[in-house]
Amino acid sequence: MDSSFASDVQFRLNTAKAHPAPTTHSRGQWSSKIEFLLAVAGQIVGLGNVWRFPYLCYKNGGGVFFIPYVLFVFACGIPLFLLETSLGIGYGSQIVVLYSSIYYIVILAWAFLYLFFSFNSELPWASCRNSWNTENCVEFDGRGNGYNWTVVENATSPVREFWERRILNVTGSVEEFGSMQWELALCLLLSWIICYFCIWKGVKSTGKVWMDAGTQVFYSYGLCMGCLIALGSYNKYNNNCYRDCLYLCLLNSGTSFVAGFAIFSALGFMAYEQNTDISNVAESGPGLAFIAYPRAVAMMPVPHFWSILFFATIILLGLDSQVSSHI
Repeated sequence: MDSSFASDVQFRLNTAKAHPAPTTHSRGQWSSKIEFLLAVAGQIVGLGNVWRFPYLCYKNGGGVFFIPYVLFVFACGIPLFLLETSLGIGYGSQIVVLYSSIYYIVILAWAFLYLFFSFNSELPWASCRNSWNTENCVEFDGRGNGYNWTVVENATSPVREFWERRILNVTGSVEEFGSMQWELALCLLLSWIICYFCIWKGVKSTGKVWMDAGTQVFYSYGLCMGCLIALGSYNKYNNNCYRDCLYLCLLNSGTSFVAGFAIFSALGFMAYEQNTDISNVAESGPGLAFIAYPRAVAMMPVPHFWSILFFATIILLGLDSQVSSHI
């Protein structure tokens, strides 16, 4: 019996040597912990912290919004964040990442175009003396005399006309095609090129208040998009996911709070200077970054300097999130 068992083992060993199992390529890993932390931080700290959180906070009563937000952070955000950074990656999550990347890359193109316009001798959204402006365009003189341009019938601001008529080239209907925006197309190409060279070497290089609070946590934390799963899959098996999760979640929420203070201090200044309610100057989504804040920048001393800093920040936030989602 013993000799038969020994013969069988020897036969299996000889067979294994003659027909070795196909080798599998091991999945790459982060070279250091700091690479993982920076990559995830770049993914979750993005444009949503700058334009979505401040608007939702204002829309839902300011401090009241913090109660459901903090509850969702600890009840949903941190646990799901930990779960996704501990899982592997699948093909379905890559499709979600593709769609979000297409969305982010367009925002980057807008930001690049605004950044380039910031180097003009005069900020083009600060006056109505441009070819794209209409007769309804009304300037704010910026001298703090309290002129309320909102009382003028059908009045529009130069910053809104710059956004809608110069950048987006909005037409009257979906059946009406506008002309090709070559500058925007080139900025889009530039965004894709920069993203490529950043990643080409891989990883080694009330009821409504509660609804808004919950969606903001899921949006800003990058949950259910597949990006966290992809980034976490490059970690070592014994990585301390609990500590990483806590630090990164605190960083994300802290950035939202700081961005909220910065954005609405500028909007409050605009409302005071224009003698109007803050609801008339606050915008949601891209409007906060490409309409409201450019208008505030144009009213500040040395507007070109602040404009360059702001849109450079927007580009870096968007580019970092875009690059992290492609790794």
